[in-house]
Amino acid sequence: SNKEKYLEYSRKWRKSDIDRYRKLSLKQTSLRRARKLQATFKEMSEWHQFILDEIYDLAYIRSQITGIKWHVDHVVPLKSKLVCGLHHPNNLQVIPATENLRKGNKLKI
Repeated sequence: SNKEKYLEYSRKWRKSDIDRYRKLSLKQTSLRRARKLQATFKEMSEWHQFILDEIYDLAYIRSQITGIKWHVDHVVPLKSKLVCGLHHPNNLQVIPATENLRKGNKLKI
């Protein structure tokens, strides 16, 4: 209910305990990278790898051209309470960052 108060508290905490914040952030990044690696086909063809690279390039190019940040989103999240998706071209889409952050870790149908 007090969003501004909470955000201010969070900013102060990050500044006061920057080492702990960095460790937590690094841990979350590591866990996400491991989850993504586990959700990737071990024997993905060169074609699928090429498509993956193109999807990430598209997000970068759109960000550069439009000035709006674009993300590569997993349509079916890599980890969720209902279902776990794969890191595969068929499960990826390029969407504006605001939409991806709003979606969170939810399956949007």
